[in-house]
Amino acid sequence: MSRKADALQVKVFEGMYKNLICNFWNKSDITFTDVWDSRVESYQLSEDELLTGELSAATYTVGCYTIRSAQRVYVKPEHNHGNNLVDEIPADEEYLNKLKQNARNKNSNDTSIVGMHIGFESIFENNRRIAHGISARHIYDPNNLFAKGFKYICRATRAWGYSWSESIQHIVTVKEQSQPDECASLFVCNQYVGSSFSVDTWYQLSPNGRISEFRIHPYDESK
Repeated sequence: MSRKADALQVKVFEGMYKNLICNFWNKSDITFTDVWDSRVESYQLSEDELLTGELSAATYTVGCYTIRSAQRVYVKPEHNHGNNLVDEIPADEEYLNKLKQNARNKNSNDTSIVGMHIGFESIFENNRRIAHGISARHIYDPNNLFAKGFKYICRATRAWGYSWSESIQHIVTVKEQSQPDECASLFVCNQYVGSSFSVDTWYQLSPNGRISEFRIHPYDESK
């Protein structure tokens, strides 16, 4: 279903981010086992496999993890006057069908259009917005820790007023040098870009299902 990145590409990422992850992980003997890039083969989920509010979703492999990448539309509650993400709810099927039909009408020659081709701008109406959600599960999972399916990691979205945006920048697998590849952790970088600064938030999913995170903030004097 997928392939590993080439060795040179993995080494490039290791050179760029090894010290960063070493400092967070408090380890010195780590190695990168795989990285995601746009050429990774993926499986496009059918409509029957989508969750509520999802326009589209795909799965692919990075190292010893299966990644589920989804485009999901969320509704802004009437009482939410800011950019609070917590109490948003997924859009219903009726709205999604209208959205897809509008996209097809604008692209009449493309009958296969799905959510990933629609983009943010088509979603920002009627108090709804799209988010790119990332979840994952360990491929081997000998202890059945992911029995309930994929573990949610993070999502990237955009402010209602366009004052900031987020995007998934990197997905990599990293292990201690002495450990086998199946003991690697998954790291996902979600980048926030505002009007005056940007912040990288890294999420770690370990083989035991635990999620940790750390941020690289330009105004963090402790760094």
